[in-house]
Amino acid sequence: MTGKTIPGLHAPFENAYFQERALKAANRQKQGHILVSSSKSDTGQGLPLPYIHDVPGLRRGSYPYDYECEWGRFKYEYELGSYLFTPHNGQVPPGWERYDLQTPIQPVTAVIDRARRLATVKTPDREIDLRDVPVGESPYNLLQQVNAALAQSCQPFVAWRLEWVSSEIKRLWPESVPQIRNEHGSAYVTGYAHDEAGNLIYLGMVGHKTVLESIRATVQARQRKKLYLQGRPVYPLATHYSQTWQHLLDYGAYHATLIADPALPGKWHPGKEVVYLLEFEGELPDGSTPEVKPWRMLASRLSETLPIPIMDHWAVTLWEAGSKKELIGELAVSGDCSSGHWVSVTESGWKEVVTALVEQDEISIR
Repeated sequence: MTGKTIPGLHAPFENAYFQERALKAANRQKQGHILVSSSKSDTGQGLPLPYIHDVPGLRRGSYPYDYECEWGRFKYEYELGSYLFTPHNGQVPPGWERYDLQTPIQPVTAVIDRARRLATVKTPDREIDLRDVPVGESPYNLLQQVNAALAQSCQPFVAWRLEWVSSEIKRLWPESVPQIRNEHGSAYVTGYAHDEAGNLIYLGMVGHKTVLESIRATVQARQRKKLYLQGRPVYPLATHYSQTWQHLLDYGAYHATLIADPALPGKWHPGKEVVYLLEFEGELPDGSTPEVKPWRMLASRLSETLPIPIMDHWAVTLWEAGSKKELIGELAVSGDCSSGHWVSVTESGWKEVVTALVEQDEISIR
């Protein structure tokens, strides 16, 4: 992870108690002891260990043991705030195989990237990325959230220190953020796509829920009601728009997206003469970036709308020929929508293109 500490960021935050407790637990583990937590891992208070009250058939034990079960006995250690487990015949309760009980717990530092909502834990032999962390929390609560995530994934680490970095990231809007407005209010835009006539294909916006609901109602009305995007009029299509909503808790706002059905695979309806191909910025859940080019979507969208056969391997050739015949054109896009195209789906136009390409041996059905 790259970044640099700069003025204006949080000063490093430390909780020496978390560090001391992790070191004490590690010392006992190095002596061959098996430790069991007295607190649930999802609180961020306990160590990344099995939870005592998750043990099947747990019952009160005989002195000096506090609890016992089919697999062994438990003795509470006040200095650790955890239990020492003494197994019968070397066996452990079911579910404990998820934990690396032989690896001593390590106190670690978590590096917080506010822009990416990312916490990165670096250890001598690995780097762990925790995504969608609540970066707006207080440092103490954030530290607990990081430890809860580590414990839930059975990682033998306890974060005791937080550092903040500033990422070198590309901003959606290098200068001022555009707004969209109707007669009742305005919201900041995260992305858009529209054609030359101002027909709105895609809109991403952020703001208070009541304002977003008002703009959504204008778009979903299926009437040519005027909206203003960066001062120029845009118009909703007379079609349904699929929508998503996300509550941005850290900012007290909502993010909403509206995308016209003809821009979504499988959502085209007979009678509509145009479909849209859109590309978006962003990452997949695993952190990778999708490699989707507009021409890769062309064959499937034409197959969805036309009665003539369209082969996937024709895509590049059809894209070039369709563009020359003005059956494909660009949309005006910005923000998180990185590119957009409209595609005319008139049967006569594409039948002419396909017939000509077959006759010229540029495509074949084989």
